[in-house]
Amino acid sequence: MSNRLILPLLLLASACAPNINLDPPAPDLLADRFELVAFYDEASGGELPLRRWEEPITIQIGQADAAPHLAAAGAVIATLDLLTPMPVRQRRDGEFANMLVLIGSWEEMEALWRQFPELAVGRDPDLRFDCMVSAYPGAGGRPYAISSALVLIDSVNLDAAHIRRCLAQEMTQALGLMNDIDDPDGTVFSSLTRRETLSRSDENMVRILYDPRLETGMSRAEAMPIVRRIAAELEPAPLIN
Repeated sequence: MSNRLILPLLLLASACAPNINLDPPAPDLLADRFELVAFYDEASGGELPLRRWEEPITIQIGQADAAPHLAAAGAVIATLDLLTPMPVRQRRDGEFANMLVLIGSWEEMEALWRQFPELAVGRDPDLRFDCMVSAYPGAGGRPYAISSALVLIDSVNLDAAHIRRCLAQEMTQALGLMNDIDDPDGTVFSSLTRRETLSRSDENMVRILYDPRLETGMSRAEAMPIVRRIAAELEPAPLIN
């Protein structure tokens, strides 16, 4: 189960959605899938503007339990780096990280929230999680431009395969595709995903999100005509003989 924090100005959620099972999808279905993941909030069912990063992403993998999973995290980072126009890479010594991935126990997560209560805004204190992601806006009047993110994965109650699934799901959703699809086999955007790597449609949704024809903060109505054109380029309709 994947839990999301709901933050002021920047609402982040995973959600139930109509069952769509396709990989690769036709262009209209790719666009529909993107619409569900990018523009809808689980808790309210309401629409949200387009959210994405506008700066390079530097990722730190933390906690003592992270070492066995560094290769899997590195593979996700390498994939995301290929799909976005800005660099996505792991933190080097001395660098500032704007995405933190913590793999540890529930008690360690609770200690983090006590130390940094601003990270727990909107968190349900009675809800435990397998893995979760929160993304935060920056200052300067850009409430839908993501400037930092926090991924938490419970290493105590999950086996290695589940942790790999969590890494693929949460690190990708941290880019701004925060909703879920009810399709555990065809996407990482599912709280019940069985995938450890991004599907072709997942990769194309990341490409759509960061296409320069879209703008951070666009409404669904503004963005979707452009999204459909991009989807048609990424997944041309099959020829009918």
